[in-house]
Amino acid sequence: MTQHRRVVFFLDSGLDPDDYADRWRRGLVPDRLPYGIEHAPEGWTFEIAARRVPRGLRRIGRFLHGRLGFDLLRALVNRRALSRADAVYCHTEVEYLAVAAVLPRHGGPILAGQTIWIFHRFASLPVLRRRLVRRLIRRVDLLIANAEPNVELGRAIAPAAVHRYLPFGISRAFASDDRRPGSPQVLGVGNDAARDWDVFAHAVEDAGVVDVRVASKAPVHVRGTDVAVATSGLAELRELYATSALVLLAARENAHASGITTLLEAAAAGTPVVATRTGGLDAYFTDDEVAFVEPGSRDALSAAVRRDLADPAARERRGRAAREAMDRSALWNDCYWRRVVDELSGLPLGSRP
Repeated sequence: MTQHRRVVFFLDSGLDPDDYADRWRRGLVPDRLPYGIEHAPEGWTFEIAARRVPRGLRRIGRFLHGRLGFDLLRALVNRRALSRADAVYCHTEVEYLAVAAVLPRHGGPILAGQTIWIFHRFASLPVLRRRLVRRLIRRVDLLIANAEPNVELGRAIAPAAVHRYLPFGISRAFASDDRRPGSPQVLGVGNDAARDWDVFAHAVEDAGVVDVRVASKAPVHVRGTDVAVATSGLAELRELYATSALVLLAARENAHASGITTLLEAAAAGTPVVATRTGGLDAYFTDDEVAFVEPGSRDALSAAVRRDLADPAARERRGRAAREAMDRSALWNDCYWRRVVDELSGLPLGSRP
């Protein structure tokens, strides 16, 4: 009989599972649960700890969040569910630092957490905040990163911790062979804070592109016109990937593979991508699969865009190669959860020292 392991997924307060499931039913998101955790491998049960902080305490919770950098009160509210798990998984440091603060230092469940921003910003944190982060990280049994630069930074900050690079994965809902390139010529997608929309805009202007669409909440002005319009749902986003000539992804230097979701979604659809070589994106694809250029250079980006628009056969060939790499490198969210539980399997679940 298969032994089931219970993993509690502690979610950020902005990702209520019931609201998320409702958005899925309305066709707004690709999976029923955040990050597709319903695709966890057989023998593993992922339950969500997402009890809300009582209304009367939310002001206190926001105050603590602002001072500490994580939602301590929300972790306390969910402490019982967290403590009863074989393992706790957190998708960002905002969650795993909070969980580390409420779990016992010895015994209790295994704590695994993915890092996104904290290592890159660590040196700029106030001294007391840095000390607190170092102390709490000692309670994290497995530090996961979806970008190789974060692993390197993490090992310098917490050399005694266990660090693992696990490539991210996206929903198979984006997988498609339905390429009908037409409009827009250039597509931008995403809301990550590290995106360089100024360089994006200047690059498409310099390349003479007139048909531009950006699916983002951020305003992006090209020749004085805001070309950013958020998509109405999954169907529209998939249609944009299917019909755009290419996706342009410009990001500033970062350590968390800013834009990786967009890059994987475009690759899943077979859409050619021009991207800045930042954050470890080039660990996911080769130069034969994605046209990488150095960051911060509008000239390099615009030159790459012009080459792609002038040679449809070459860019589509590169898009197909990226699509094949998705399967070869297992860059789907069900594969990602397999990688996570494989790492957890090597830890003393249920009997942490």
